[in-house]
Amino acid sequence: MSTSAKVQVMLEIESGSSWGDKCQLDQVYKQGREGAIGFLLKLITEHGDGRIRVIGEAKVIAVTTSEDKP
Repeated sequence: MSTSAKVQVMLEIESGSSWGDKCQLDQVYKQGREGAIGFLLKLITEHGDGRIRVIGEAKVIAVTTSEDKP
């Protein structure tokens, strides 16, 4: 007899990018998603052993803006 388990985990990934004030918000969402998924897939490829896969869609949950002041 053999027993196994599958576990789903929700991750939060920083995009690792920043955009200028002239950048359109839809571009931030698109590139943020693409960057985060690309980073995750790279980790899975380099360190995974076939047990990890991406399921579901990536969604942007927050966009923050800070004003640079001297």
